[in-house]
Amino acid sequence: MLSQNVAKTTVPSYYMIRTNLPQRKPQNQWEGVYYFGGITKRQRHLILLQRKREREARMRAFSASCSNLLRLLEGDTQEQQQAKTQTIQLSSPHGPFDLAIRLAQHGLYQQASRIVDELHQQRALRMSHYGLLIDALSAPCLGQRILYGSAQCDPALTYKLLGDENGEERAQEAHRWFDMAFALLTTECRMSGSEHRLPQATAAATHLVNALMRALLTCGYTHVSAVPDAVYDRMGLMGISPTISTYELVMLALSLQGNMKEAESVFSFLRRHHNEHVTIGSFNALLLGHRECRQFDRCDAIWQELVDRRWPRASTLTAELYLRSIVDHSYTPTSGPLQRFGNINVVEKKKIPLVLAQMDDLGIPRAHLSRPLMDEVEDALRKFHIYKSRYYEWGRAVKQFNFIEFRRRNGWMYDLHLMKNTTKQVGPLRDFNQPDATQAPVATVEIPAFFNERPAWEQPPLEETLYVTESRERYDDVRSGDIYEDRTRSLHDRSPTWMNEVPETRYDHLYGVNHPDIAKIGIRRHLNAEYVNRKEVVERDAALMKKNLSTGRRLRRKVESSRTHRNAGSMSGAAPASASR
Repeated sequence: MLSQNVAKTTVPSYYMIRTNLPQRKPQNQWEGVYYFGGITKRQRHLILLQRKREREARMRAFSASCSNLLRLLEGDTQEQQQAKTQTIQLSSPHGPFDLAIRLAQHGLYQQASRIVDELHQQRALRMSHYGLLIDALSAPCLGQRILYGSAQCDPALTYKLLGDENGEERAQEAHRWFDMAFALLTTECRMSGSEHRLPQATAAATHLVNALMRALLTCGYTHVSAVPDAVYDRMGLMGISPTISTYELVMLALSLQGNMKEAESVFSFLRRHHNEHVTIGSFNALLLGHRECRQFDRCDAIWQELVDRRWPRASTLTAELYLRSIVDHSYTPTSGPLQRFGNINVVEKKKIPLVLAQMDDLGIPRAHLSRPLMDEVEDALRKFHIYKSRYYEWGRAVKQFNFIEFRRRNGWMYDLHLMKNTTKQVGPLRDFNQPDATQAPVATVEIPAFFNERPAWEQPPLEETLYVTESRERYDDVRSGDIYEDRTRSLHDRSPTWMNEVPETRYDHLYGVNHPDIAKIGIRRHLNAEYVNRKEVVERDAALMKKNLSTGRRLRRKVESSRTHRNAGSMSGAAPASASR
């Protein structure tokens, strides 16, 4: 049985007229057309338990890896002491160098520092080695542990919490290793024989500065704010030329500070002068910063631009940041008198099915999203989902349907993504006037009635000339699709009521005695209270009624007094007489 609280027609129903009470729950505009569903407390408990176990597994793996490294380090130092007593030199620095990198990646910078100092004194390191070592000071393995542990897979929060893990000391080490590397680079340039070759003009110098910036971004707020100021300015003073990665790191540092105005200006400079080199990293930095500043409309704009341009290709991190901004927005509490409606911002989660469709379009797999975010996404898919059984009756509520219909007819479609069904993924709309364009911008395509025109041999000839098409509203039942339908008829067709349009006879007069023809009386004019010559019009109508009635009475008398076929024997008596003559 259909649900009782949904109006089935666009006109007020019989019950509405009888009771004057609405037959359905009042529709709030932000509620959309979705049906609400959730999960039980037991399921929620299981999900949280599963997350907790994943966290603990990550922590155990990290601590096992750290203890393994420290055991390796102890074994290595014992071997080195034995080698010194036997006066045998280690042939290659690769063993200790790899160990130093892994130690630095796990945040064990003190142990790594001792190995690096030894290798530096032995002059066993090249420029690329120093770059890798400084990069390793950003502690990516420790970052992974924080990301999956206390940060709950939030990239921005990971940067903040990484600063608490000996950030100051790691920054000092990074600066010290950078100075060591730069001193080595200067001596190498002098020894190469060409005096005019400056160390700061080499690609190695840029590579080192980029590595230093990457390391400082994980060392707490003070060093993050030093990246766009002190480090970048020093780079300019020394004459080291920046790369696109440098600009991206500067934008990321500005975003982490919350200085979005500056980050946007760097981005606009890049797009103006180096547009072909812009990568997805700069978009990710902007998304992260706007989400931190809770400027959710800017996040929407950046994502939409990436979807429309298709290049640079959005990555999994981009989707993660944008979906997290949607979730943050949906949990933003409303203020003031709106609080009595509950949180209206929950409606933001209705964007999630759309974003998932766009991700499928861009080739970003959902499986690569983080588990806490995926829980929120699944929650949104559960809450804002039209079930198959409800699929054909969603649009029948009057106020809601008129709301959608008004927007559709006036080209006001851009906010209808809140209200369209998500059960079927539709392909991108093509603009038939520009067949070469990849995708038409939203709400500019005129959707054809039958999705494509019939071929010429199936169309009636001279259709525009010989056929009249009128678009009219259907009042009977709007469950299926559009309430407007096109009626096409031939120009030479009779009116559908032509059988009733017979010439006026005395029977029409008779009928008109008790059923006066309202169309001939100006009765609708009485609905308007003031108009000119009202008295004359009323008098004329009264005269018309009087004449109508008297004509009818006279006609009835005449008909009843004349002989008709109902008079017994009138026809049968006349027939033999005429025959006898």
